[in-house]
Amino acid sequence: MIKAKCPSCGWKDDVDDSFLGAEAECPECETVFTVKKLRKKKKKVKKTNELIVAPKEDFEKISVNEDDAREKLGEFQKTYKSCIANQFAGYVFSMVGLLLGGYMIRNAFSFLKEGEVGSMIALGLMSLVPIGFAINGIVVLRKRGKGRVKFHENGFISQSAEASSIFLWEHIVSIKEEVSYESYPFLSGPAKRIKQKHSDYIVIRRDGLQFIFSENTLSKYNVFANELQLKILPYNVPWHVVEYE
Repeated sequence: MIKAKCPSCGWKDDVDDSFLGAEAECPECETVFTVKKLRKKKKKVKKTNELIVAPKEDFEKISVNEDDAREKLGEFQKTYKSCIANQFAGYVFSMVGLLLGGYMIRNAFSFLKEGEVGSMIALGLMSLVPIGFAINGIVVLRKRGKGRVKFHENGFISQSAEASSIFLWEHIVSIKEEVSYESYPFLSGPAKRIKQKHSDYIVIRRDGLQFIFSENTLSKYNVFANELQLKILPYNVPWHVVEYE
């Protein structure tokens, strides 16, 4: 038996091998087409140094009504706020770099006498550029600070400055945990277990929407991951773990 497929409407049906290469008429749209052998897509299995990770399950995408999902959230329990510590530290180091850059620009014009135009331009650059960068940094930090996760009895709400999405436990189809370790050249073999471990989590909703969180995006991310694992346990949601060296 082979599977015949209409190229116009997508109708499929199993037919005898003798129909291979023959012309057939689609019962749905009456399109005449040649019966061909359909190629099966091979599932790729991702390999790592530690283990073989199962491919993501094939699932039919089903739309999610946000209003209906909101009514099913149940009792509110807690809020996980956005983690901006790393971003803030990055801006601090950037500000230091800009100040040093401005200092170098100022020294580049040091051969001019005080009060000349060159020195004034250098002083202006040294002052305005870091101030402008600081203002932009505050705006970005405030924007990132609006991101949070509201944990409810039957799901959670992911909120950002742009939009919010609702993930009910029954709507989650897969979760992937990507584990990576700090790279120390002098450690190998069993000694790798003393290296610091980082985890990134990808939560996939039944309509294909993804929610990604880690220590860089969510405060107490490990607590949230543990509670998430307990909540989805009754729904048999696959939890894939992949380790990177």
